[in-house]
Amino acid sequence: MEPSYLALGFGACFLDFDGDMDLDLFVANGHVMDRIAEVDSSLSHAQRNQLLRNEGGRFADVSASSGASFAIENVGRGTAVADYDNDGDLDLLVTTEYGPPRLLGNEGGNARHWLMVQLAGKRLREAIGARVVVEAGGVRQVRERQSGRSYLSSHDPRLHFGLGENTRADLEIHWPGGAVQRLAGVAADQLLRVEEP
Repeated sequence: MEPSYLALGFGACFLDFDGDMDLDLFVANGHVMDRIAEVDSSLSHAQRNQLLRNEGGRFADVSASSGASFAIENVGRGTAVADYDNDGDLDLLVTTEYGPPRLLGNEGGNARHWLMVQLAGKRLREAIGARVVVEAGGVRQVRERQSGRSYLSSHDPRLHFGLGENTRADLEIHWPGGAVQRLAGVAADQLLRVEEP
């Protein structure tokens, strides 16, 4: 994809930043060579991060229209995804080389409905390895509870699902111990805590 040709990506992660029920892509960029411009003038050590919106399986670079934070160049490394302000949309924390971490708050992603699922296992309290399937409006989404993703990063343990215009969803939880739990007609726009049966 042309927008990613010159950038050197580190902290890549998939997330539904706009709540439209498909996964978009964020990439924290920054070159590994601090004097790369002396070798190739088309490259730079500090680079702009990128947000790529999923448009039916093709990704469009929407960084330029996603706020002033995307105009700032940094030497991006790790990226953690979390709903840090608990408003229903996913925010990003980017660690940088030679600088402080950068919090990229999502101020418009909760315009659509959403559901956040927090799992509590019996044997494995954090429920690492559990899979949650959410179905709403004929769209099926799957998330897995993992301990770490991206480059040297760990995300919010709560699993986020954008629900678009749907106000209810059906859940199917596959626990690491083999149990399968089903919840029907769960209301949108909430943090749902589910304990392993």
